[in-house]
Amino acid sequence: MNYGKLAKSVFVPVVGGSLVGIFATRNSKEIYDKLKKPAFAPSSWTFPVAWTSLYTFMGIAKYRIASKEKESKSAELLYDTQLGLNFLWSLLFFSMGHLAI
Repeated sequence: MNYGKLAKSVFVPVVGGSLVGIFATRNSKEIYDKLKKPAFAPSSWTFPVAWTSLYTFMGIAKYRIASKEKESKSAELLYDTQLGLNFLWSLLFFSMGHLAI
């Protein structure tokens, strides 16, 4: 196991997602608190925990793809494209205020 490669694979989505989250959701907590929510709606603190976990697992998946003996360039390209679109979606959705109130 290449721990440096694993750390890099996890670092990129976690840090990238954190930065996007910081920039995109600056005012979202106030908006989320004002939303009319059902009783089972999660607290606002659960979202950073859930997204950090998801991005960590996405990084582990990237490492596993990159560690295969057989060339996996197309799988890595799909992963990188999906990660970029995920970051872009969060920026567009939250920073443009498309939350229904």
